[in-house]
Amino acid sequence: METDIKKIFLKIIQIVTAIVSWGIITMFFGLYLEWGFIYGHFNAFNAIFYTWFIASLSVIGFYIYKAWKK
Repeated sequence: METDIKKIFLKIIQIVTAIVSWGIITMFFGLYLEWGFIYGHFNAFNAIFYTWFIASLSVIGFYIYKAWKK
């Protein structure tokens, strides 16, 4: 019984770590470097940030799906 609990706990820790890491990276580029803000016009940094956001969010979602499917 304990091995099942350890496996579930390990999955939860891995998913939380992935989400927190993704969030910190995304917040750094979006908020700290202000790539997420559109000031008057849409520039290349905004395009890079929003492309990163959509692509990485889908990868994180797929990772969570595959982790819980095991």
